[in-house]
Amino acid sequence: MKDLEKPHVLRMCKTFLTPEKCHDMSKEPEISGFTFERKDRKTSKGWIVYFSNSIKYTRRCELESKNIESMWFEIFRRHFKSFSISFIYRLPNSITSWYNFFENEIEKAYSYNDHIVLAGDFNIDFLKPLHKKWKCILSVHDIYQLVNEPTRVTKNSVTLIDHLYSTNPEEITDVKVPAYCPGDHYPVSLLLKSLLSKHQ
Repeated sequence: MKDLEKPHVLRMCKTFLTPEKCHDMSKEPEISGFTFERKDRKTSKGWIVYFSNSIKYTRRCELESKNIESMWFEIFRRHFKSFSISFIYRLPNSITSWYNFFENEIEKAYSYNDHIVLAGDFNIDFLKPLHKKWKCILSVHDIYQLVNEPTRVTKNSVTLIDHLYSTNPEEITDVKVPAYCPGDHYPVSLLLKSLLSKHQ
C-alpha cells in the first residue's frame, strides 16, 4: 500500500482462525507496521482487527456482551478526546432480543465515552424499512448511519447490510464503498478528521 492509502485501522472478518491453527507464532497473520487483535468465534467465523503502530489504543473487553458478537476498543488521539470503536457482527437469523442486548451494550459504552463509532455486518438492510426497535435505538442514542451505497450485490439482490455509525458524524468524512469484492461483501472505508487517514 502507498503511504497515503495505508489505513490506521483495518478489520477483516471470516478469518476462520483458531488457537490451534496459530500455535506456531511464525504463522500468525502479521502485517508489517501493525499490531492486531483477534476474536476467534464459530458463529461469525472469527475476525481480526489491525492497528497501525502509530495508533494508541486499548481493548475494552468489559463492554463486550456474551450475547453480541462485538469487539470494543478505545482509541486515543493527540489533541483530541479519545473515542470508542466497536466492530460488530449480527447473524442474519438473530432473534428480536438481539436489539435489547445491543442497546444494553451501547448504554454501557456511553457510560465510558459518548463518542462512539460502530462498524460491521449488521445484516439489517438499510435499503428497506427498518425494524421499529432498531429505529428507536438509533434515535434515542443519537446514532447516525453513514453508508449510503449497497454493500452486497449478487445476481439476485442488492442490499446495504454493512453499516457505519457514529454519535459524532461531523467528524467523519469520505465514507466510501469501493466496488471491489474480496469476499461476498464490498469493503467500507472512512476518514476521521482528527486522524487524517482512512479506517476500514
